[in-house]
Amino acid sequence: MKSAVLKFYLLALAIASAMVALTYAMHATTVIADLVRWLQAHNRYANIINIAWYGIAARQPMILRVFFFAGAPTIAALLVTARSGTSDLLSTLRPWRGGVSQASAGRTYAAIFAVYFAVLGGYYWITASAGKSNTVLGDSVVTIVLFALLGAFVDEGGTLEELGWRGFAFPRLQQSMGSPLWASVFLGVIWTAWHLPREVPALVAGVDWSQWLSNQAQFVLLCVALSIVSGYLVNRTGGSVIPAILVHGGSNVWSKAVGAVPNEMFHTDVRTVIVVAIAVLILVFTNFRKPLPIYQP
Repeated sequence: MKSAVLKFYLLALAIASAMVALTYAMHATTVIADLVRWLQAHNRYANIINIAWYGIAARQPMILRVFFFAGAPTIAALLVTARSGTSDLLSTLRPWRGGVSQASAGRTYAAIFAVYFAVLGGYYWITASAGKSNTVLGDSVVTIVLFALLGAFVDEGGTLEELGWRGFAFPRLQQSMGSPLWASVFLGVIWTAWHLPREVPALVAGVDWSQWLSNQAQFVLLCVALSIVSGYLVNRTGGSVIPAILVHGGSNVWSKAVGAVPNEMFHTDVRTVIVVAIAVLILVFTNFRKPLPIYQP
């Protein structure tokens, strides 16, 4: 069990590192900066659709390498389960499984979307109160809701990563560690570490180390909290990764699409504060700390 997770993790890390190394080898380090400028110029935010559209519009097919970086955990999970277990891995893409009823799963998804849109509304309210506007998700309630829903499902991180993290690694870790909580905390830490290859360009260019370390500490906190929230909801739906995709992608929508003004106002990533608060509520009011996983891989 542990060897399977270790093999998966090393593969995911190797693929992500290879993408960064290949970017340097091809002298393509400015492509990401060009993407960011294009997104800002067109009032969009980074997700699968917008990144792919940039690759087509700007004739920059190498930007698709971003998908291989983000998809590394899923690619690794598919490779590790290639001989046996792939069908079970893919079954985690069902909205609910493991004997969980449709009604129970429905309540879980209703809660996810209620929190998602409540926080989104809060972001818009703060922005409006500051006398500014935000049209990244549209300029009417209908378009905001539709693009917010789409964004949660097609975020490049949530959509491409979660089959690996919460579909493959999480159930195996909670089985071997005997606790969904500790499995979530451990996964949150190694999930943070997996992102480190993308920091290479900044480190090479030179950084303010105190600021960089502070940002990394906050990122660890975010990843652990996201891992707890996602793990709880995955178990609530009998092992479906859809809640993890929504939590990961939706929280990224908060930050990337509507987070600018609130983050500036409070001098922090407001998303991190919110996700940590939700994780604390889960730990206080549920039995997630007990070694009672709903399903087995």
